[in-house]
Amino acid sequence: MKAFGLWHKLFLIAAPIALQNLVFSSINFADVFMIGKLGPANIAGAGIANQIYFLFCLTLFGINSGAAIFIAQFWGQGQHGSIHKSIGLALTLSQGAALLFFCFAFFSPGRLIVLYSPDPEVISAGASYLKIVSTSYFVTAFSFSLSIALRAIARPFVSLYSSLLSLAVNVFFNYTLIFGHWGFPKLGLPGAAIATVIARTLEVGLLFLLIRRHHLPVWAPLKEMLSFRRPFVIKVLAVSIPVMLNEIFWSVGITFYNVIYARMGTLAIASVQIENSIERIAFVFFVGIGAATATLVGHSIGEGYWKKTRIIAAKLARFSFLSGAFLGGVLVLAAPALIGLFDISSLVRENAVFLLRLYGFILPFRAYNVINVIGVFRGGGDTKYCLFVDLAALWLVGLPAAFTAGLILKLSLPVVFLCAGLEEIIKSFLVFYRHRSGKWIHSLSSPE
Repeated sequence: MKAFGLWHKLFLIAAPIALQNLVFSSINFADVFMIGKLGPANIAGAGIANQIYFLFCLTLFGINSGAAIFIAQFWGQGQHGSIHKSIGLALTLSQGAALLFFCFAFFSPGRLIVLYSPDPEVISAGASYLKIVSTSYFVTAFSFSLSIALRAIARPFVSLYSSLLSLAVNVFFNYTLIFGHWGFPKLGLPGAAIATVIARTLEVGLLFLLIRRHHLPVWAPLKEMLSFRRPFVIKVLAVSIPVMLNEIFWSVGITFYNVIYARMGTLAIASVQIENSIERIAFVFFVGIGAATATLVGHSIGEGYWKKTRIIAAKLARFSFLSGAFLGGVLVLAAPALIGLFDISSLVRENAVFLLRLYGFILPFRAYNVINVIGVFRGGGDTKYCLFVDLAALWLVGLPAAFTAGLILKLSLPVVFLCAGLEEIIKSFLVFYRHRSGKWIHSLSSPE
């Protein structure tokens, strides 16, 4: 593959994925921005409730990313029937996850929030928000499965359109329902939750209509999509289960990070939520590159071009670190201006600026890890090593360091944040070794 051809194909796939993730992050940013006017307890409550949603999304990402590895390689071989079965299996598992998360979030929201914060005001605010938002989990799971399948066949623009609708609807109803503008009732934090439910429901409706209208191969009669047999299920799950476990245990680890921050105080978790809202937007570019890398690697392996696969992987790994360093430098310089957009107290603002600058230094390592783990290794079917490297760095390095610094030594929030960032730095050395070995290439795409 010529260099120009590689970058052209990469950005053709990555751009809409990055834009879609930018939309998702912008929705979160809009929520935090508007909720910020309601005070620290509401920021913390909504932020913690969104961590439950984040845990749910990572579970969905694990389920559907495992299936997407097969979809991409099946696409390289032209096996549409196997693609439909892979998507049907992913949809089934995703709806099961949605049911599980809904039951906990809807019927016991306060018990989930109290795991993060003992502040009664935060618990009350977070529980009211979480109970309402949980009603959108089923449509979110449906949207997730179809969107990731579209990425795997290099058709990500379709889900971008539905996400743009979601952003517009969410911002409109946030503005009207939180503050009571244009004749709508003034609902405060519950208004933000209702806006999210409306936006996600309309998003999935438009996505399904676009798929059906353009006859895209990610949908077929349900009888065909659910016709997977036991050998096919075992084959897909053998690769998918490590991805699911990876995302679940990684998301639980991220949850513990937020528990640590919340136990350090309401101002600490509010500062982290402000930083996270900008961090997610800054990182969408690499999410897009990672997803595009997985698609290109999967297609290349499915076509049988293993040497070309290693060349693609090497170029994208170098690109990820250098572009991460550039964007990290921008964040370091622009941190005061970005945090200044929020209507928050001076102490929260000072902490958030410091955290964002620290994140700028960590970003090159995180970008390198994501492009390799989510893009190169998973695209190559090397899901067991992905499970090992992610969990080892998180549970043996990042969490112990942050827990010791924050809850035992009682060090400052920036020091605890930096200790958590050690995870990415240590992981990058393990990722580099695996990348160079070439042992991540596995052909998985023989049909049922």
